[in-house]
Amino acid sequence: MNHVSQAKDRLKARLDAHLATVLAAADAEADDGFTTPPPAVILTFPSAGTQEYPSIEMVVQNSLKRAESVVDDYQHRVMLAVTVVGDDEETIVRNLERYMWALRKFGSDHIDRDMPDPNDAVDVIICGSEAYTPLLRGPSGGVEHPFVQGGFIEMLITTIE
Repeated sequence: MNHVSQAKDRLKARLDAHLATVLAAADAEADDGFTTPPPAVILTFPSAGTQEYPSIEMVVQNSLKRAESVVDDYQHRVMLAVTVVGDDEETIVRNLERYMWALRKFGSDHIDRDMPDPNDAVDVIICGSEAYTPLLRGPSGGVEHPFVQGGFIEMLITTIE
């Protein structure tokens, strides 16, 4: 079996292994003195109680069987929700923008292919649209993290069952 839960688990494993390196490369390329911290937590599910930041949560939007295919391949629309917090507004915005860039780059450099091979555990991933929330005051005007901002990047993951 090869469905969305396994695809999210594989994506998390790849992010755990490589995202910090991709973020460091983004910082080096920008060469602006900002350093983006790696995620404190990557969850394969949405969580209302996340207290570790920066965080990434995976939210499945839908899964569709591709009608034109002769095999049982499915395209899963998974949103990666990134949340960053802090006390400096510019740093939060730059960190979030770096995360979105790094996730797009991560998808294109590490995973994009034409078709998945059912004999290996690598999925085709295409990065789609992204969106940002406004910069907001943290929960209850928190002292530790007075500001919070989020971003979402769509990943279309194709698997073969």
